[in-house]
Amino acid sequence: MNRRDEKLLTRHLLGETTPEEARDLAARLAREPELERELERRRTAWQGLALPPAGAAPPGFAAALAARLAPRSAESWLGPAPAWARLAAAAALVGGVLLGVQLAPPAEPGETESLLAGELGGDSLTDAYLEALAATTPGEGGEAR
Repeated sequence: MNRRDEKLLTRHLLGETTPEEARDLAARLAREPELERELERRRTAWQGLALPPAGAAPPGFAAALAARLAPRSAESWLGPAPAWARLAAAAALVGGVLLGVQLAPPAEPGETESLLAGELGGDSLTDAYLEALAATTPGEGGEAR
């Protein structure tokens, strides 16, 4: 199995494959028992990561919680924020935006439009994860690539 097959199986488990890719994968699974075993192994591991169902709350819990929290509002818990704290938060927000604008590389002509139009290809969460993983996997000399 190669890296491409690993990506395909992971994308299939995440539900990220197109209908055409899913049909092609089903045909390959029928022809290649080793690939089918790997998919089942991954599916079993994936399902093992699921959280168990939540237990039921004790009787009367919701009513007791509502009665306890009803007289309190956020302001009564914390008090109103002082004016200097509001100003400091606004200044930090503006400063962060300005810093981000200054540090961002200039966009190439048409780059923003292509990003908005989704023309940069089918990078998925799976692809991004596997690329990051490959970049941190030790190379031949024992160092990360």
